[in-house]
Amino acid sequence: MGKLGRRLKNTASKSTGSKTTALKKALSAVTAAAVIISAGLFPRFNVYAESMTTEAGDTRIEEDSAADNISPDFDQLRSLWVKEYKDVPFSERNPEDLSVSIEEIEALLDQMEEAANEGNSNEVEVRFRVLCDLYDKFKTQYDIYDVLYYQNMSNEEYQDKLSELEQVSADMSDLVMQRLKDIVMIPAAREALIPILPEGTIEYFEEYEPYDEKYKDLLARENDLVMEYNDLSVEMPDNFAQRAGEIYLELLDIRKAQAVSLGYNDYIEYSYDAYGRDYTGEDLEKLYEYVKKYVAPLEEEILNTLRNRDDVDALFEEETTEEGIWSVVGNAVSKIDPSLKGSFDRMMELSLADNSVSDEKMDVGFTTFFPYYGDAYIFNSPYGYFQDYYDMFHEFGHFNAELQSNIPYLFSVDCLDIAEVNSQGLELLSIYYTEDDYGESAGTLATFLIYEKLESVIDGCLYDEFQKRVYNEQDVTIDRINEIYDEVCEEYGMDPEDLSYEPGVPGWMTVSHNFQQPFYYVSYAVSSLTSLDIFVEAYDDREGAIEDYLALVPAGAVYTYCEAIERYGLRDIFDEDEIKEILDPEKYTRILESYDVEVIEKDYDTIVILLISVLPALHLISFVAALIFAIVTISRSKRKLKQAIKAPRS
Repeated sequence: MGKLGRRLKNTASKSTGSKTTALKKALSAVTAAAVIISAGLFPRFNVYAESMTTEAGDTRIEEDSAADNISPDFDQLRSLWVKEYKDVPFSERNPEDLSVSIEEIEALLDQMEEAANEGNSNEVEVRFRVLCDLYDKFKTQYDIYDVLYYQNMSNEEYQDKLSELEQVSADMSDLVMQRLKDIVMIPAAREALIPILPEGTIEYFEEYEPYDEKYKDLLARENDLVMEYNDLSVEMPDNFAQRAGEIYLELLDIRKAQAVSLGYNDYIEYSYDAYGRDYTGEDLEKLYEYVKKYVAPLEEEILNTLRNRDDVDALFEEETTEEGIWSVVGNAVSKIDPSLKGSFDRMMELSLADNSVSDEKMDVGFTTFFPYYGDAYIFNSPYGYFQDYYDMFHEFGHFNAELQSNIPYLFSVDCLDIAEVNSQGLELLSIYYTEDDYGESAGTLATFLIYEKLESVIDGCLYDEFQKRVYNEQDVTIDRINEIYDEVCEEYGMDPEDLSYEPGVPGWMTVSHNFQQPFYYVSYAVSSLTSLDIFVEAYDDREGAIEDYLALVPAGAVYTYCEAIERYGLRDIFDEDEIKEILDPEKYTRILESYDVEVIEKDYDTIVILLISVLPALHLISFVAALIFAIVTISRSKRKLKQAIKAPRS
């Protein structure tokens, strides 16, 4: 998320399509399997004809046919799972009708194990599919309550219900994983499941280890602290910085203890696995340097261009309307591809989006999935100016991805980096289809969005590197954390004061991901770079770029990031030559000049101020005083502009 969008709007992620509240932690019942499977904890194989040990002794799984022992490829997997769309308006979706009990799940697992022991692989598959349906149902109940909670934060009933479901989800997850660990060792179960599951899923079930009570206690305390942080973010009391700092320090200790209890060396290692990343910490170290070397100069060039546009202030004064936002988004997605139009029509017909203005709503934006109904829901608190268009393109990218995916939630990969390409890629593609809607402001808006994406790249790496340094320090204090933050900001060419939107509150404290989902933030950098790759490609090859974008939409449910990028031939952002291609300034100059935007390669305002200051400096004292005045003037000028063009992004 770029600097243009920070504020407390990003207390929820416009992220994975699922929100970043504590209640959406990876270890809930409906997400534990998906997230940990996607973590790449176990090697992936095509053929599972290997020796297994059961309670009855050594059993070799016979390879009766290739089809029986080979996991399906992407296209086969999608054809094996048919999504059922339920055309029920949101107002008629009663979460209490979607209740799923642990007893119901346990009875189903008993039936599945009994069928496997009897050698009835067909019945095993039938029962497993019912299990997937129940997981989808439970998740949907949870997320409907989640939406209701965010629509009315003062409703304690919804908050209590979510807390109750969180405990149920932890117990249910543990039960399902422990039982599947035993069931998949039975030959008939393997025969049934291998041909319908992504590679690596069976290994995950085999290796699952239940969470002990200490870990569950840590998780419960973590949830309580994040909920308290959420409340602080809404209220912004005078002691916000003090209490947020105390919460963060306690979360540090809790998360380090969680990682150790799960067998990891540290929380950084655990988090990268939990987010399903198939790139390494070493890859990211290289990316940090590329961003400092190539992104920062291009960002400065685009910023200078934006500073010299005459209509920036006017954009903030022109109010948006809910109807106008839907019109712009609907027109653009209809032009891009018919599949997008179909998703948009369903969203509108079933009222699956809340973009209204309300004092009772939390000032956040997110898209959450309703897999039981085959769709999703967009929640957004609009700002009333042009950023609302981008927010809705962003969220609709997530919404459409859920409609296009038919992989059950229990074992879908849910790759966060691909999910963010779904959203940010659509934002950037929209530039080419909204010129008529934006009129004379189209060029400035295009410049703005490019700048925002470059800022997303910088911020994603900045906060990842910042947190990595914090988590690696022993007995760290808030003062030391603030020092680390200032140091990292300086390395990325950022002024920490520019990133602080509340007096006396360091900028890192108002980035909710640091509290809710540490180490998530780098996904914004990774996905922004791939989205920019698609964007610059679209200038010369619109059809090819749209094809690449649409191919990635459902791929995130099965592939991890590097797998998908390689499969669809997009550039490798961890290769210096490739990233230089994505960030070639000439490409952005060419695109913006097509909108009659003159790209300012150097900050001529800065040069003029310096000259004016230096010329009168006839002796050292006056020279130093003048130079200090010039630097302060420049800094204030840039800060004023950056504050002026901040807008909600996630």
